Amino acid sequence: MSKRKRPESIRYSVRLSRIQADRLAALREQLHARSDNEVFDYLVTVGTNQRDDLEQLVYSLFGNLADSLAQRFQNLETVSQLHLALTDAFIKYALTALPEVPPSLITGARAGQQESMNK
Repeated sequence: MSKRKRPESIRYSVRLSRIQADRLAALREQLHARSDNEVFDYLVTVGTNQRDDLEQLVYSLFGNLADSLAQRFQNLETVSQLHLALTDAFIKYALTALPEVPPSLITGARAGQQESMNK
């Protein structure tokens, strides 16, 4: 009488080189596995878990990078606004604190400016 296959199992044929077969045997001894199927089950489980862990790590790194960039851009915007406010305050101070230029000097300054532009 033939053995009935379990409906949840699928049969695979795998060809291994001599080196791969030796590595499989060594891994089987290290894991104290009863069969090659247990070794393959271990490898598939570990491989998918590591892939999932790496995927989560990559997503968290990109998330951290995005958060860091957003914070840096916010800091840059704050510094830019501070620079604008200080420049505005300095210009207002300079306009109110500096004495008014006498009209006779204004015409002389304009004439000197015209001469420098014509050169």
